[in-house]
Amino acid sequence: MFAFFSSSDPKEKAIMDTILTDTQTENPFPGRPATATPENPPTKLLGRDNEKKELESIILKTATTDDRPLIIIQGETGMGKSALTSHIFNEIRQGGLNKDNVHIYATFIEAYGEVRDFRLKSFFSQIMKSLDKYDQLPKIVARMVQFIGKTILETDPGGFTNIFKSWNPSEHVNTTIQRLNDYKRAQEFVDAILAGISIYLGTLKKKWMSLDTTIVSVLLLSQSATKERIKALEALKSGGKYDSFSVATDADAKQFLNAFMDLLVAINPNSAMVIFIDQLEELFDIEEPKKISMKIFTMLLTLRQIPKLSIVLSGNNQAYKHLLDNLQGDAKEQIEHWHKFLYIPRLETDNVVHIVYELLAAFWRNHELNPDPKFPYYPLSDKTIAYLYEKNDRNLRRTLINLHDIFNSFKEKQQVADLSDPIKAIGDLQIIQDPTKLPLQIQRDFYEYITSENIQDKDRARIPEEALYKLLLVLQQNTDFISELEMSPKMPKSGKKPDIYYRLGGNLYHHDSRKIGIEVKCYRRGTIIDRGNVEKTVELLAKKDLDYVIWVTNVPLHSETIDNLPSEIKQKQISIAPKTNQQLAYLYWAYIFEQAFQRMPKPDEAYTLLERIGVPKIFVSEPETLIENERQSETGTKIITTIPDIFEYSQPPVGLGIDFQDKVKEFILKSIDNLKKKGRKQIRKTQ
Repeated sequence: MFAFFSSSDPKEKAIMDTILTDTQTENPFPGRPATATPENPPTKLLGRDNEKKELESIILKTATTDDRPLIIIQGETGMGKSALTSHIFNEIRQGGLNKDNVHIYATFIEAYGEVRDFRLKSFFSQIMKSLDKYDQLPKIVARMVQFIGKTILETDPGGFTNIFKSWNPSEHVNTTIQRLNDYKRAQEFVDAILAGISIYLGTLKKKWMSLDTTIVSVLLLSQSATKERIKALEALKSGGKYDSFSVATDADAKQFLNAFMDLLVAINPNSAMVIFIDQLEELFDIEEPKKISMKIFTMLLTLRQIPKLSIVLSGNNQAYKHLLDNLQGDAKEQIEHWHKFLYIPRLETDNVVHIVYELLAAFWRNHELNPDPKFPYYPLSDKTIAYLYEKNDRNLRRTLINLHDIFNSFKEKQQVADLSDPIKAIGDLQIIQDPTKLPLQIQRDFYEYITSENIQDKDRARIPEEALYKLLLVLQQNTDFISELEMSPKMPKSGKKPDIYYRLGGNLYHHDSRKIGIEVKCYRRGTIIDRGNVEKTVELLAKKDLDYVIWVTNVPLHSETIDNLPSEIKQKQISIAPKTNQQLAYLYWAYIFEQAFQRMPKPDEAYTLLERIGVPKIFVSEPETLIENERQSETGTKIITTIPDIFEYSQPPVGLGIDFQDKVKEFILKSIDNLKKKGRKQIRKTQ
């Protein structure tokens, strides 16, 4: 039984840390290249149910129809294309698709290591190597032997007994495989099969029309424990010569493949074979893309003439582009009408978190441990994993490699970094490369934090107040623009308290100054800034305690009060529109910046973050610029400067953040749906 451990207990945590720092301990995550293969398949195929069902449906259809599809799986590198093909291939070889009297066989060819010659003769060798490597060939030969035995038994029971004695051709296929591999009796059994074929050749050809005794002989000997086994198998895998068998030309290869597929159909009419060719992009490194594209097309066209055969090409976006862009005329048109397209999008973050969980859970089980369900990702957290995924451009492969390197660092440093706190992990793992540009997932999370119902309105106001104060403090300490800075001071003329007050200028370097207040109001349930709060700022402005008021709020101001303000007061109310989700996210980021990076923002970072929050730079830089802008506004002219007019900031600037991304995502999803509908119509036309 597994021991139950809690990573919150110091003693138990120490035991887990000892395992993680042990240099002899395996790494729970795949290292480079981290590409899935049939030998190294994904632990679980998560988030690809739709793609899996669609691909399996197309493959199964070839067993019961004349459809001979070319399926092109496309997606960015690291999206899980190899994981999908490896998973389905392994499922096929384990009999997972064999149901309702359907029998599917499969070969798996890795383009980067195996395909270098696109003649059918050479490709035939790759097919045979794959069938042998992944234990498909022994099953096919065993079923061929059973088919021969059953046919003879049905035709002439007495003759069957004379040849095979007490053999039951309906035995389990694994029993027949064992029979063929019995060193003491294999030769005798093989001789009996060949004798039966010789006697009942005419009867067998009625079911297997292209039956060729040479082909049967080499297949049979290649999978039986006889002295000819190595020679026969080598001839199959290399296309060489054995006795009268030889695959010396493309025509020989085509003849053999046709006979081979006829055999599968003779064994079971609802049989089919699928050829997986993975990592297509590697082929275009061999020679000029145009030549490669034509060679691939010629080979695919030849394979298309073989019944009950489907082909799955898997490659990245560049490979797909190479293939289609370099085909011309009829070739391009044929591929476009023939192929069925399956796009692999990026995995949702929840699926990636689940994949990491599965890998970690398997790791701890191997060490007979079961971490506390409250800390299932130790030494990570679900948010840390999500942020790493975002850091790696939502690329699963790169994320897993990144995790592999992190866990290797525990061994190198002989110390485990507790990365369960996502805020601390942001700095420790350098998840945010540029502190002024938050990844979208982090923007979304920070927005949810600051608007969470778990935060009371008092704290909801305190957090942004402290965030803004910290940024202004950085500027006060590192520039000569801000001479005074206070939180909630009582102003002398009105007696009112702005949430934050600072003086721009008014020192040795900048004699002229402007007094600016920031009003911070972030509500959980409130829907409007009430009249009283707005009138407070009006009094502060009217009695000259402040020259400007900048609003930082998540709800609109009382519209009637704003509309009825005198124009000279109204123009002094800046950024009155509610902050966007993106601006609120950056507000929270400013609050936790020091916690994440163990330092305060640099002055240029503070300027940029204030702008991203919606505080115009003109209000935190040289006071002369602001004063000159006022003068130009009074004379009715427009100052020509890269700094926006202060009054343009009454509405929030557009940003390419989560707000924009949500709109783009909605547009893309609709576009993809339209493309899928168009693709289905095209497929129906070709069927």
